[in-house]
Amino acid sequence: MSNVALIFAGGTGKRMHAGGVPKQFLELYGKPIIIYTLEKFENHDYIDSIVISCLDGYIEKLWKLCAKFHITKVKAIVRGGATGQESIYNGLVKIHELDPDTNSVVLVHDGVRPLVDPATITVSGPETYLKRISRAWVSFGSQEIDSTYSVDTGYVLLDENGEECSTTGISFSTDTIKATLRVLAVKEVPLSIDLIDAAGASSANTKVTIEPDSITLAGDTAILSGMNRISLATIDLSDFESTYSDTYLVKYDDGLKNISGTTEAKVTVEIIGLESRQYAVKQENMSCINVTDGYNAEVLSEALVVRLRGSREQLEAVRGENIRVVADLKDYNTSVGQFMVQIRKADA
Repeated sequence: MSNVALIFAGGTGKRMHAGGVPKQFLELYGKPIIIYTLEKFENHDYIDSIVISCLDGYIEKLWKLCAKFHITKVKAIVRGGATGQESIYNGLVKIHELDPDTNSVVLVHDGVRPLVDPATITVSGPETYLKRISRAWVSFGSQEIDSTYSVDTGYVLLDENGEECSTTGISFSTDTIKATLRVLAVKEVPLSIDLIDAAGASSANTKVTIEPDSITLAGDTAILSGMNRISLATIDLSDFESTYSDTYLVKYDDGLKNISGTTEAKVTVEIIGLESRQYAVKQENMSCINVTDGYNAEVLSEALVVRLRGSREQLEAVRGENIRVVADLKDYNTSVGQFMVQIRKADA
């Protein structure tokens, strides 16, 4: 008697919105999901062979993946059916064709559920009882599920007709197992920036262009569900006069996979409807604040050229003699000497 793992992977994964890629072939950390599942049974001592029911058109691809990731127990890959039940049937027929004279124990598992722990599907007892067992069945997650979750649950033994077997004379390593259902999703996430309003400019008179304006990520819904945008940078509108452009790295959670492949985005910010004008400010309109007690500060510059930004009407109403320049010395403490102090604010 042999133990055969029947993996059904015939679905197309339309609900994943993965751009036409069946969910069992989506990659996470450089490896397709189906391979994670197969590795569980490949590495289990009590599994003698594996048969897979696969989506038509992907059988050759799956054979190549098995070779690449050293999955050696696979004896056959057959075409899946229109439903999961049909896929399982096709696999059972193939198992019988491969070894019609052996009463095999067949363990049926979904190819896109890689988090099964094969150690929990081992039973022992008299061969007379074990021959009746076709598969061990775990059922959970019947409610509406939209994110990854875990639950402690029991399992039942079924015969070839899907009827529950008696457990008389059979022992188990545990009565319950922890089953984890990792719900995966694909989501297009907008790219954005954060603006600091300054120097007369705000989001109301600013045009922001980001190329590309979004990326497509795949991964756990627990992470993706709360991700409504990715902020590339925070840009102070006082740092430039009319146009600013730069390229930024797109950063996201390490647990996600970037399906679109975009790693950078070009950001362009334009100030719309505002003008800039220069004004001369004389020494008498310059002063210092936050001078350390016991110290004196004297402005040596005789004049400064200040550039202001605003609407044409606002700028025409400003005169140089009405502008007051303030130098903040809070960072200089007890320093002594002549310094070039950056003017962070000019009041008009």
